[in-house]
Amino acid sequence: MRRAPWTSLFLLPALLACGDSTGPSVLAVNYVLSSVDGQPLPTGIGLPEGFVLQEGTLWFGQSLDGWDAAEVNGQVTIRSRVRTPGGSEDVSVTDYSFVLRDGIVSINLCPIGAACFAIVPQELSGPLVNGVLVLTELIAGRVGPTYRYHPVLPE
Repeated sequence: MRRAPWTSLFLLPALLACGDSTGPSVLAVNYVLSSVDGQPLPTGIGLPEGFVLQEGTLWFGQSLDGWDAAEVNGQVTIRSRVRTPGGSEDVSVTDYSFVLRDGIVSINLCPIGAACFAIVPQELSGPLVNGVLVLTELIAGRVGPTYRYHPVLPE
């Protein structure tokens, strides 16, 4: 899959936030990005100047029951659509591995099949809070923007 050069800046947040143990115990299949650092889309937060994030989605491929169960490993597809400074739109669709452990989702931001070197570890990590995935970007342990993904409910 193609990875646009700006995606590492957008996707480097790790999911760090307080969880709600009374919330839903099922990780949904699809999520849609609603905000970055509290700002609704479209937004340029977390991107180089002139780039604007138009939309973002997560697709886990299957619903996972037992949010607080033992460790689960899987694959997640992250799709994002960004308007470039020149006005064109760039769509990135990339597969990553994730781990669900102790109610926290951690997405390794090295694309599946890529030769990434862990000199600067990058991940998204965080809990499910009242049905919303709250993912915070972490690059080498530095906290970046926080992304809120809402579940796409089946029709």
